[in-house]
Parts: sequence; C-alpha cells; structure tokens
Amino acid sequence: MKGSVQILEAETGSGKSEAAIAAFLSMRKVGLVKGLYFGLPTRTSAVQMHGRVSTAIRKALKDPPPVLLAVPGYMRLDDEDGKLVDGRNVLWDDDRISTAGWVAENAKRYLAAPIAVGTIDQLLLSVLDVKHGSMRWAAAARSLLVVDEVHASDPYMFALLSTVVRNHVNRGGHVLLMSATLGCSMAHACLSAVSGQMNAIPSLKEALTAPYPMIRTARPGKPWTEVSFPAEVRQKEVKVEASTIIDDPESIADLAAFHARANAKVLVIRNTVAGCVDVQRLMEERLAPEMLMRAGRNMVPSPHHGRFAPEDRRALDIAVEAAFGKDSPRRGIVLCATQTVEQSLDIDADIVITDICPVDVLLQRVGRLHRHTGRIPIVRPEGYEKPKVVVLVPSRPLTDFIAKPAHGIGPKRAYADVRVVELTLRKIREMGTFTIPADNRLLVEECTHPESLAALEYEDKVFESHGMDVRGISYGDQTTARLALRDGNWRPGDPIKSRSVDEHIMTRLGEVDLVVPFKDSLLTPFGEKVTYIKIPAWLSPRTRVKDTNVEGFTCLHDGSFSFTVEGESYTYSRFGLEKNGRDGLQPANRKGGSD
Repeated sequence: MKGSVQILEAETGSGKSEAAIAAFLSMRKVGLVKGLYFGLPTRTSAVQMHGRVSTAIRKALKDPPPVLLAVPGYMRLDDEDGKLVDGRNVLWDDDRISTAGWVAENAKRYLAAPIAVGTIDQLLLSVLDVKHGSMRWAAAARSLLVVDEVHASDPYMFALLSTVVRNHVNRGGHVLLMSATLGCSMAHACLSAVSGQMNAIPSLKEALTAPYPMIRTARPGKPWTEVSFPAEVRQKEVKVEASTIIDDPESIADLAAFHARANAKVLVIRNTVAGCVDVQRLMEERLAPEMLMRAGRNMVPSPHHGRFAPEDRRALDIAVEAAFGKDSPRRGIVLCATQTVEQSLDIDADIVITDICPVDVLLQRVGRLHRHTGRIPIVRPEGYEKPKVVVLVPSRPLTDFIAKPAHGIGPKRAYADVRVVELTLRKIREMGTFTIPADNRLLVEECTHPESLAALEYEDKVFESHGMDVRGISYGDQTTARLALRDGNWRPGDPIKSRSVDEHIMTRLGEVDLVVPFKDSLLTPFGEKVTYIKIPAWLSPRTRVKDTNVEGFTCLHDGSFSFTVEGESYTYSRFGLEKNGRDGLQPANRKGGSD
C-alpha cells in the first residue's frame, strides 16, 4: 500500500491541530495508521500542544492510550509526571500509566509511544547517521506523522525533513504537514520529493491565484493534487503600523506600558534575547509587578525566552498560558518574549508590539493577536476592539544590516535573508492593513517568491550580492544535511560512519551547547530546583573541555547566582542566563529547540 503526504494550509487559529487529530482518528479507525507523532518547532509549543492533544484523545476514545510529551527534561504521560528515584528508576503514581511509562523514560523511545507530542527533532534523528536512528525509524513506521509550522524549517532542517517524508511515504506511511504561511517553493520541494514529478515552480502570478485555505496531496509516482475547501473563517482586519524605534528600548517600554495602563494585554516580541531582556528591565521601572507576567513558585516577573534552565522553562510556559490563555483574566498585563511564543501557542493579546521580521514569521506573531473568538465575544478594553500590531523598524536602510547585523537580522543571525525582511517592510508601508486570512497568500508569495527576490536584486546591487551569499549558504547547508544522512543501504547491525570525537550530527545546524552540571541542586529565583544549565555555543568559553568545572560560585540575595566556567563569568537570574561583559549581539540559535 502506498503512503501519502498532505499539506494543509490554513490561517493561524483556524483549527489545523484539531483537524490533524480528527485525521488521525479516522485513519486509525480504518487501519491506515496505529500511532501518532505530532512534531512542533519548539519545546514551548510542544508542551502546550501536548495538553490539547491529550484532552482531545481522552474525549474521543473509550480506552485511550496515554499521550506522551516527547520533550527531553520531561517524563510526562497525559497529566502524570514520572518521579526519578535512586537516580535511575522512575515511579508512576497511576497504574494505568506505569505500564506504558517506559517510553517516557528515555528520548530514544519517544517514537515508540502510541501517541506522542514533541519537537520535530525526534523525527529528524530517525534519518541521521547516529546511534539508535534506525530504532527511531522503525518505531515511527506505524504512525501518522504530523509536522506543524513546517515553514519554520531552515534549509538544513528542511533537507532532513524532506528525507523523513519521502522515506516514510515510500514504506506506506502517511504524513500531514501544516502551515499558515507556506510559500509555493517549499511546498513544491516537499511534494516533488514524494511524487517524483519534478514540475517547474509555479510563477508568481500562478502562485498568487492558488486558493486559500487548501490541501495539497502527493503519492509516489502520481501527480500531486490541490484542493480548496470551504472554511467559515472570519476575516480579521489588522492595522499594521511601522514605528522607527527598534533601536530605542526606552521608547518600546514606554509604548508597552501605555497600552497596559489602558487595561490591554500587551505582547512584546523581540528577535533577540538581549533585546527582550532590555525591554523587560525597563518595563519593571514603569509598571507594578502584577502588570507583568510572573512565573514560578515565587511569582517573580520575568521575560520568556529560550535561555532558562529546563525546570524554569516549564514554570514560564505555565505562566504564559495563565496570563494570555483562553481562560485567563481580562486585565492590563505585559509579556516580553522572543520567538518562543510565536508558533503553535493558543494565546491571545489585545495588541502586539514586534520587531520587524520575515513576513511568514510576522503573520505567526499576528496570529497571537485577537486570537480567541466564540459565540460570546471577548470584551476588549476601549480602543482595542480592532486588532493592531506595531512593527518596530529601523530608521536606517535595511541594507545596513547586511554588513552589520542587528536585532536578529542579517548574515549568521536568526533572519539571515535581509531581502525577505526588506520586502516585508515594503508591504507594511504599502498596505497599512492586513486582512487575515484573505491576504495571507499575497503577502507570503510577494515577499518570498523567487521572482520577487530576483526583482529586488535587479533593483539594488547590494541585495544582488547578498542574494548570492544567501543561496551559497543554503546550498552548503543542504549539502551538509545530505552528508549527515544514514546510508540508504544501511541495515541493522551495520556500523555508523566513522567520525572524529569532536564531530557531531545534529537536527539543527550549529555548534553544540555546553551543559554545565551542578554538584547539588539549586533553587532558582523562581523557586524551582535545577541540576544543570545549558550555555549556548556562542556564549560558551573559547576553551571548552569535556569535564566542565564550575568555579567561583556565588549566590545573590534575590535567588540568582553567578559562576565561572573556564575563566568566563556568567549570571543566572529571573532574566535568564547572561554572560557578564557580553557585547549584546546574538547570532542565530539554529540548534536545540530554536528558542
């Protein structure tokens, strides 16, 4: 029996996740699949989606299997957390779950769970030339693979994902890819990998006429199909205002505080951790603690980003949902965050203030704006009845960011292709209002299609040179991905490729983060116990040794602490991990949880 891949494109918040669960239940009923793996781009989105999937499965099935949270650092099935005893054994309080608990106790077993929700990394590991990759590959064979926010994959990750999809479909498996903002180029590449039909990429004119929402389907050896479907989706008119204060954190904090005092829920999204923390510190000078998101047992104000210990990240995830989730109280509050809150999170803000970013990312951030609707409309504060997003932009040309990256934009940063950011800024200034989802197709294609990028390069030699660099890096990343793949002729028992001790294969391209263990568990400012901290590769000491020694450990009065590793000094506080004396520039985080 031949498998299939389907690409579901629909607006953020329109129910794609629920559709994926319904598809799984239908396919399971007729015997096409026996399991489900739901892959998300980040840890935060996986944690929240796990709760939604677990609840839905328990409602839909008479005798449901427990749903695994497939995120390292957790041992959770449904709402039950395993407890580590003796440093080795795991205790489960629920007898029903204890029999299935073995899949949660080791990341290598995640894909063996009947139903699991985790990051996309577990799927990518199944095709890499790493230990236990074949076990993951075999365990996933019976499952429907669902990948949400597929557009978020960079060239390296997408090359790996395309291999996962092709291999899974060729052995009779089924894959569902979902996105609100998928350009035709990426969709074409994925469908071609399965069908074998190497059609030309649609022209910009053709791409703009494609329906939305839509389902694309491909099967091996057959032309793919495109089918639109009727959707009762409200049109959301979003006022998009550009403000040239991206370099001025004082003004950003003033703007956010102004809206919070008007009883609005304010979501501030910065492209870098440094930018996020800068605004958070200034917000605390302007607002009372209860008007800022607070987390942990100690309920301390905090930003939300990826540079926290795992235990504190769990506390922060809970706090975000409590402050901005569907059942959260209506009150003035501010959350300063990075990309960790932009994907697959069911949170709702009255106004969003965001750094300029590529259009597909911007639409994801807009998806957190006025997200919750229903038969009983939410009563928004006066002046916030209509959705509005303030986009923070530079007062200088974006071409400056090619030579001198800043705010996560430019070479070796999170948003390396400045061409797409430039086209996004032009559409903001041209349109002023986005009608969502009616404008989704137009916005994504006109800002990302090869014809649009070529026209920009023809207009400006700086962008032409930059485009050549971007393409070269993309080809290099794709080549690196192909070299990391397991040999197609590999069989169980065969050795993996010989590699040097320092050579690592990862699901996300970049250097390896440095794990710093502590001899004794520590209480953080949030009141959580931590046993280790990860230092991002770019913040790590220049001299890295296998046995990391923590020196100069000092506890501060507010629960934060400082320490030294290989002569480099760090501080961990309610603002996260910071390197003392850092220069404030943050390269792209292309590894781990993309947070």
